[in-house]
Amino acid sequence: MPYTDDVSEWFASDDFAEVVTIAGASKRAIFDNAYARVGGIVSASDPALWVQSADVSTVARGAAVVVRGVAYTVRDIEADGTGVTVLQLERS
Repeated sequence: MPYTDDVSEWFASDDFAEVVTIAGASKRAIFDNAYARVGGIVSASDPALWVQSADVSTVARGAAVVVRGVAYTVRDIEADGTGVTVLQLERS
């Protein structure tokens, strides 16, 4: 059964989303910069943006992103089938 809930309200609220720049355009997104640890030895931040899929349908790997004044590059794009796409980022 396809997911049919409207996710736009998640991105309309300042409680969750903020304005970022993706490929030169202002979009509302939810930013996460979780700290990831691999095997207890290597650790690093793992920045990602959750965005409405319709807002990033033409964005490709390598696109420029600016969040809170920090420049990133899109390293991977993960559409989840619910109307939300996760852009995995790396600092530029």
